[in-house]
Amino acid sequence: MTQDQLAHEWAHLRDKLARRSPEVLARWAHLALPDPHPMLVVVPGPVEPWEVLTDLPAAPVRPGR
Repeated sequence: MTQDQLAHEWAHLRDKLARRSPEVLARWAHLALPDPHPMLVVVPGPVEPWEVLTDLPAAPVRPGR
């Protein structure tokens, strides 16, 4: 998983929690970015090209994708 993908997923979840469960979001407000599941390895890189980005600047298109 790329760093930017993790940030994108976290922002997406925070947005959903803000609308659906603000009290749960408040419990996680101190956390800038969660640790991923131990099965995942975070590497530098952009958000995947298929994502609809509203929380991050658009990722450049990678050749071959």
